[in-house]
Amino acid sequence: MKDLSSLIRPCIRAVAPYFPGKPIAEVRRELGLKRIVKLASNENPLGASPKALRALKDSLGEVHLYPEGGSPLLRKAFARAHGLDCAQVIAGSGSDDILHILCEALLGPEDEVVLSQYSFLRYKHHAAVMGAKIIEVPMEDWTHDLKTMARAVSARTKLVFVTNPNNPTGTYNTLEEVRGLLKALPPSAILVLDEAYYDYAVEKGDYPRSLPDLVRRHQNLFVLRTFSKSYGLAGLRVGVGVGDPSLVAWLDRVRLPFNLTIPSQRAAEAALADSAFLRRSVRSCLSGRESLAKALRSMDFQVVDSAANFLFAQSPLPGRELFKALLRQGVIIRPLDEYGLASHVRVSVGTPEENRFFLAALKKVLSPVSAAAGARRGAPRKAGRKLVIALDGPAGVGKSSAGRRVAQALGCRYLSTGEMYRALAWRALEQDVDLEDERAIARLARRIRWDFRPSSDGVTLSVFVDGKDVSVHLHEERVSRSSSKVSAVPAVRRHLCAIQRRLGRAGGVVMEGRDIGTNVLPRADVKFFLDASVEERARRRTLQLKEQGQPADLGAIREAIAARDLRDRGRKVNPLRKAHDAVLIDSTSLSLDEVVERMLAVVRGGGDA
Repeated sequence: MKDLSSLIRPCIRAVAPYFPGKPIAEVRRELGLKRIVKLASNENPLGASPKALRALKDSLGEVHLYPEGGSPLLRKAFARAHGLDCAQVIAGSGSDDILHILCEALLGPEDEVVLSQYSFLRYKHHAAVMGAKIIEVPMEDWTHDLKTMARAVSARTKLVFVTNPNNPTGTYNTLEEVRGLLKALPPSAILVLDEAYYDYAVEKGDYPRSLPDLVRRHQNLFVLRTFSKSYGLAGLRVGVGVGDPSLVAWLDRVRLPFNLTIPSQRAAEAALADSAFLRRSVRSCLSGRESLAKALRSMDFQVVDSAANFLFAQSPLPGRELFKALLRQGVIIRPLDEYGLASHVRVSVGTPEENRFFLAALKKVLSPVSAAAGARRGAPRKAGRKLVIALDGPAGVGKSSAGRRVAQALGCRYLSTGEMYRALAWRALEQDVDLEDERAIARLARRIRWDFRPSSDGVTLSVFVDGKDVSVHLHEERVSRSSSKVSAVPAVRRHLCAIQRRLGRAGGVVMEGRDIGTNVLPRADVKFFLDASVEERARRRTLQLKEQGQPADLGAIREAIAARDLRDRGRKVNPLRKAHDAVLIDSTSLSLDEVVERMLAVVRGGGDA
């Protein structure tokens, strides 16, 4: 049968699928568990308002009828509750539906959107479907950098997306910051302020009250609200958008005629009228959020202060690994590798009982890891034996710079094992050895006389091949391209790893690579896994190339790094797998000095990363 992919628009081919939180029913089918707690999708653990449930039940007698197309009663109820005019309000099948309508109405291939590094993924999706160019601005302390976002706006910018509080980081921007962004934007650029988690943040004194005042004052402000979180109607899919009446009128032309069912409309109207249930839901969340954050911090999670109904944290285990382990215990959380945050997770705040169940499961999952790491770091070294440190992580996270600094501070030598593979690639190119011939490459690796001598900095071990210092050749483009081929040859890896282990046994070394702690030096005194998001690694590489006077395309570099990570994860020996007793450091938002400081604190026993 003929593949119809050629019919798909080019911009659609670049759109990655969105994977929502794993449903309870799916986990029950897969694992056969009786008790499952879902803390993955930021739903209301108290359920829905009793008034909403009654309205839902009462509406079932009308399901054979088409609903009113524009949801007029819901729009009127929302407008009345927030001091708005009905003409400012549009209703949709969740706020995601309204995002789709906005992008469909406003964007084309010649337009741009500006968004933040770790903002809600769906913004990118909807913009990409319309072929628009996406301008992504790095965050500052896990928070939208609105001043930098304003500077990224051009004459082609149609939409600027700000989630407030942000999903998945839980941070928020203040009223002063939002006003500053609105003042800086041209009238032709619309600020889309997504306030899905508004009810959990409004108790913050400096959090903006966008409705009704800001919307009235700024024609280019469009606010999104949802009934899926604090109102507990996620399964009914109800969202609301508020903006200038002229814009809303155009959006009404684009939306589907019957985008909200009768039960959804009636339940949302009733939920708006149940302020007591809303207050109870928010109080429960705020209380649980504080105690849950405290418990996670006691288990070595680095938790970011949250203004939403979830917590964003760096985990002692890689996020996907923790997700799978908790799944077997009957707990569903959200790993964040799709955001490029492989070491972070997002955990919804549940009921007190659900939170206790989660923490108990978490202790079971982490106890073997904590015991192994503690034993490794606490075990005394034999008298006279020098320190051995393993440093792993994906390419582009700053391992070399950090490793050299740590080695210098500790009086150790530093070896980048990747240089051995580059040296072998250089030798193969010099001798015209076929890089596709794995046996010939392996024979060459065994034939070489390998030597390691201190370089001029007194710390770095330079690689010598048959008595020749080859450092000057190791970063040639042809060598870099060829090194990935030779490093994938199993016989080569076995031989070079054996050499690296001999160096490790001598001690006094910081050895850096991508499988040092898991394969080369599994008994190293201290192991680190240095990580960073794909976006941050691409940004660093782009700056490095520009400083060297070389051309650099951020988008192409980002794609190349993501593709390499994907290849590595598919290998039989995954070089991106963190050793179970390694200390994880996410350098995404850390300076080199901060990374080195954390590593030295761990080595010297003065703290944990």
